[in-house]
Amino acid sequence: MEPFRPIVDDYILTKKIDKIENKQELQKILNTKLKINNRHEYFENAIKVYVKQCLNFLDKNVTYIYQIEGYEF
Repeated sequence: MEPFRPIVDDYILTKKIDKIENKQELQKILNTKLKINNRHEYFENAIKVYVKQCLNFLDKNVTYIYQIEGYEF
């Protein structure tokens, strides 16, 4: 999940989330959009797409794992 870490860190800094009580605010990141495989996907779906591609890479010797290109808050 490390490819998503900079996005989460940026979200926390942008929204100034600094307390554990703000879990609900942090959950809103799942509704942000990322560009993955030239498609805009919600963060939650992008995780699924990325994990599926990683598993395909390991199982079937697929030579390419999608790149996460950008995000919108």
